[in-house]
Parts: sequence; C-alpha cells; structure tokens
Amino acid sequence: MRSLLLVLPLATVAAATTACARHSAQQLPCRHPRIEYLQGLARRYHPDALAPQAEHDSLVIGFVFDSACHVLRHTTGRHQVTDSSVDMEIARLFPDLGTGPAFFTSAGGADAVPGGEPGHPVVVWAVLRRS
Repeated sequence: MRSLLLVLPLATVAAATTACARHSAQQLPCRHPRIEYLQGLARRYHPDALAPQAEHDSLVIGFVFDSACHVLRHTTGRHQVTDSSVDMEIARLFPDLGTGPAFFTSAGGADAVPGGEPGHPVVVWAVLRRS
C-alpha cells in the first residue's frame, strides 16, 4: 500500500508534465515547418502529384500556414521561370495573398520527397502574418 502511495503522485506529475509539454508545443509560433512535416502534407493533400506516373518536372506544391502551422491553403502548379524565388512562387500560386514580410512571417522551400533530385516536385510554403 505504501508503494502505491508513492507511485500515484509520481504518475500524476508525469502525466501533468506531458500534458503541459504538449500544450506548450501547440502554442509555439510556426516559423519554419520541419521538412518531414512538409513532405507528409504533400503526400496527404496531393498524392496524385507525387504518383510515379505523374509528370514531376517543374511541379510545385504550395502551402500557406497560420501561426500554429495549420494548413490554411494548398495548391499545385508548375514553375514558370527557372530563376524564380520562393516569394515569386507563393505569389503565383496564391495571387490574392500578396508577398513579402508585410504578408508572411516566414517562407521557404523543400524537396517534396526525401532525397529529391532535380526534376522532382518541390514544396514552397509561407506562414501568413494575419492569422
């Protein structure tokens, strides 16, 4: 009985700590989503774009996130210009949003598949400032 009385408070503290850590992680602002998260979203939202029979050359998958890294918008498209920047791709994929620091807190790009090679799809993303 005595050992049960010692274990119960420890288990309660451990559960509270885990819940607190989960809550804190959800409250952190989204700055740069992890590449694994982006690749998972690409597979989830646009599996047809990543299918083996798809034409991958110049394919872009775009995501716009809120401050907690929740997907607000997503789409696919093709690169128009070989020298395009992330801001240019976001503006082309989401023309109603605008670009740059006035609209986004951060933006970036990544390979849509692990170990992507030239010609494979890419992901571009931006975190919306007004979310």
